[in-house]
Amino acid sequence: QVTGIGWFVGILEGEGSFRQQKKQAEVRISNCDINIIERCEQFLVANNIHYVRDSGHRPPRQVEYTLRITDSDYPFQYAERLYKLISPSMECRLDEYQQILETSETVRGPSVDLDWLIGITEAEGSFNLLLNNRGVANLKIEISNTNLRIIQKAVLNLHALGCSWHIRNKISDNPNHKDAKCVEIHGMRRCQRFLMATNGLWVADRNVRRSEAMTSFINSRFAHHQKDPYTSDEFRYIQTVKDLNS
Repeated sequence: QVTGIGWFVGILEGEGSFRQQKKQAEVRISNCDINIIERCEQFLVANNIHYVRDSGHRPPRQVEYTLRITDSDYPFQYAERLYKLISPSMECRLDEYQQILETSETVRGPSVDLDWLIGITEAEGSFNLLLNNRGVANLKIEISNTNLRIIQKAVLNLHALGCSWHIRNKISDNPNHKDAKCVEIHGMRRCQRFLMATNGLWVADRNVRRSEAMTSFINSRFAHHQKDPYTSDEFRYIQTVKDLNS
């Protein structure tokens, strides 16, 4: 598993927020996956960065955990300490972080960082294995975001892995939400290449199980003629991904 700076930055750029209230800087990371939250906590503790964990609920019934990196006694200390640690690896939302610290540096262009790709996929990605209305399985892995820098860096990293993708516009039904760009890996061969390149790197248990189920489905289908009916194991893999996505 990758749990270094690149992975943490991927999570932060996908799920983080940056605030300054009453001259106090605060960085937040919110996620419903306890594996991701606990791994972020391990990273913060290892680097002596103070945080507070809160929990609430995200509709309909999911528990959402929030890590708040702040300290009322030292309004900027821990946000600045984290900034100094991760800023060399932070390329997509560095300007937002700089604003709450009232500092500025040149924002760099995107670079290749597999740890970051794993982090941003765990934060903003989805894994889908569904039967269409003709009973044919569709496989799709995607990363969605409104931040074009994140999309550009994801594409750069996928290219470095030799993966194929396409980008589509994702129009929001909610007038309060921005439209997003979506990097999409579609089809068995393309998904197989991505899953092979990222095998063993996922932190969230849900992503480990989804990637394993999709890989098992693909391997099973390639062992049969494409016109052969789906086996009971293949239907089980489809149901596993569906359950994990619900």
